[in-house]
Amino acid sequence: MCLTKCLNNWLTGGSYYAAAIARAAGEPLILTGSLFGHLKPKSDIPLLINRYKDQELNLDDFVTHEIDFEDINKAFDLLVGGRCIRCIIWIGKEDKCSTVPSAIS
Repeated sequence: MCLTKCLNNWLTGGSYYAAAIARAAGEPLILTGSLFGHLKPKSDIPLLINRYKDQELNLDDFVTHEIDFEDINKAFDLLVGGRCIRCIIWIGKEDKCSTVPSAIS
């Protein structure tokens, strides 16, 4: 889960406190932290990235769907219905996205 620290003890995207953030359309989002277990973002995220690049950590099987932004409601339906693990929502991708083959249907 991506988290951005806004104020002391305020997080967006987390279950603790919700805070609205304003940003320009198209402005990239930067991962500054993560909430799962005892992860230390500064040291552990680069380690996880290296393990993924070295094919020691398989995350690709968790991506069950890729959807265009125009079909974002389909992504929510899949999530609520328990039919996806992770869904990538593409903004401005030239070719049409499709469902990634998976055991989940």
